[in-house]
Amino acid sequence: MSDRLDKGKKSDEGNTDVDACYSCDECGQGFTLPQELEEHESSRH
Repeated sequence: MSDRLDKGKKSDEGNTDVDACYSCDECGQGFTLPQELEEHESSRH
């Protein structure tokens, strides 16, 4: 009955559990910083 979040997971670009404010229109991946979204869009799409 633990309501703690699992902080032991490896932080990864594909992680969708973060409180993302910016999301990619093409794949829906979320990012916390606008620079991360820009970098993702330019390198992935």
